[in-house]
Amino acid sequence: MTISRTELLLILLITVLGAVLRLMRLDDLAVEHFDEGVYASNLLFSAEEGYEYPQQFLYAPPLLPALVEWSQILTGGARWAPFLPGLLLGSLTVPLIWLFVRRCFSPAGGLAAASLVALNDFHIALSRSVLTDVPLGFFLLVAVWLIVEALASSRLRWAVAAGVATGLAWSTKYNGWLPLAILASGGAAAMVVAQWLTRSSGRTASDAGSTKQKFLSMKRDADQQNQVHALPTWYPYAKTLIVVSAVAAAVWSPVWFDLQDVGGYSRVAENHRQYVTGLAGWWDAAVRHGEVQKHDAGQLTFLSGWLAALSMSLLTVFDRSTWNEISRETDPSRSTWNESGPVEPIQRSTWNSRMPWQATLIVGTIAGSIILSPLAMFVFLSCSAFGRGLMRLGRRDGPDTLAEPTAFWKELWFSHWLSLAWLCGLLLATPLYRPYPRLLVPLLGVCWVGTGVALSRLANVYRRMYDDAAPPVWADARRAGRIPRTVALLALAFLSLVVVGRRTGSAWQVRNDLEQVAERCIESAAANCAGDLSAASEIDFIIYVYGEPALFYHLSQSGRRILSRPVAKLDVSHEGIPTFVATGPHAERSPQFAEQLRRAGDSLTLVDRIAYRLSDFVLLDEYAPRELDDHRVEEIRLYRVR
Repeated sequence: MTISRTELLLILLITVLGAVLRLMRLDDLAVEHFDEGVYASNLLFSAEEGYEYPQQFLYAPPLLPALVEWSQILTGGARWAPFLPGLLLGSLTVPLIWLFVRRCFSPAGGLAAASLVALNDFHIALSRSVLTDVPLGFFLLVAVWLIVEALASSRLRWAVAAGVATGLAWSTKYNGWLPLAILASGGAAAMVVAQWLTRSSGRTASDAGSTKQKFLSMKRDADQQNQVHALPTWYPYAKTLIVVSAVAAAVWSPVWFDLQDVGGYSRVAENHRQYVTGLAGWWDAAVRHGEVQKHDAGQLTFLSGWLAALSMSLLTVFDRSTWNEISRETDPSRSTWNESGPVEPIQRSTWNSRMPWQATLIVGTIAGSIILSPLAMFVFLSCSAFGRGLMRLGRRDGPDTLAEPTAFWKELWFSHWLSLAWLCGLLLATPLYRPYPRLLVPLLGVCWVGTGVALSRLANVYRRMYDDAAPPVWADARRAGRIPRTVALLALAFLSLVVVGRRTGSAWQVRNDLEQVAERCIESAAANCAGDLSAASEIDFIIYVYGEPALFYHLSQSGRRILSRPVAKLDVSHEGIPTFVATGPHAERSPQFAEQLRRAGDSLTLVDRIAYRLSDFVLLDEYAPRELDDHRVEEIRLYRVR
């Protein structure tokens, strides 16, 4: 499908805007989260220590730590180097979701989805971190897109590429095999329903006969997949599933082999089980996720809805677009299927008939209302988009229905089913786990896709109501409700602005307090051991860190004559070298630490207590938004080992 100059210019502007929002104010960033300290510390360990934080495999596969390591090497150890993978992949997610949605759904929907991601406070905040979730979301989108292409075309190269993308997602986070689950569930549902609808319409995809004849018929159908009127069959689906699974397993296999040296994947699974809350905690976790999304949604998230409406409107004004799923003028093999049935292309739009400002207002207001309940609104619009699309595709009349499938029908069919499986599966599975906010990234990925599609279809219906060629009944309804509709829309827009105007979001909170705490620890330790000679000529003292990888990272990056190492026990001492232990809130919440501290007794002397402020980014892992202010200030304790 040809990309017009208008669409290309719009997505370039949206992409640049998304990148600028993620790259600005980098001086306010520093490694702060527990997992960030783990992933950023590869270069701080020797070959004997495995070039990684102790038991790093329990937290994530090695791909992100390796990317962080290379970022530090290539940038010469720049302060912002650990954040580079997240910043780049987070910025690239904007054009990626545009490509995915425009290819599988519609150009207007692609611009809308890209707008929602570019200005989303939650995604911006996670892109400005050293965590695995934004890279996982990127590779997940790539994998699902390529799977749709593989199923629609039955071409091996798409399946191989999808397997590689799945393997990269799997090597980023242990739930990165999600594309395989989406393919298995969504693809199977698409095939079952397609075959059932085909039989009910009197048309079958294979001939009856012996087993051998059926197999030959399936192969023949597979060879005909590139033909315009070929129906999807089980053979290409099975082939795609096998190839994607095999390639993904091959890409992930180095991770699996490395795990054998530390007890196998069973140790990872055992560690993850402690965070599974099950059905008993499903509702509480779902409510917490909703509260966090509402808390993190600031003015930018509100503006993303208006940006989506504006970009779709400009696309309609300056292009000969019918706001359908595709344009017949750009690709004769693709029809003008849309929510209201097949229509003929309409001539170039005008500002009055094709893009009334009322359309922008209604779409912007609905998108802006996401602020009032972001996650619920995303899910509602996505379900509406995918469900309505499948209902239209399942009809047995018209050029893009099962009775006469086109080449693009298969792409629409599989993209709707895979997206629906993606949405429903994660809606069920995500709240079964402890409600860490970052776990929502895979679910939000499909929600942004669905919301973009829903907004584009809503705008299409509203645009057709105001078109000169609209049916008389639409024109009558338009005239009768003009004043009440305008008043209602203005009231909703004003209410949204009032509510959102009080929100600031947390995408650019200052997160460098722990870096300053590290400097204070070094100064306090130096003052405490002033005059004490160290038996090691290259260091003045040692600071062990208990349960705070981020603090360890900053101590090791200080450039001072000190040695810092993480520990899990307090029985540490070095003859002739002043030794200290730093602990923080993670240790204070550990019963194991409390017992060790009791046993240590007089061997540990408290030297300093350093208060610091935690950002929402860290606090939301442990507390609900309403509890943040009560836990905003924590402290690091520095002990001298005697």
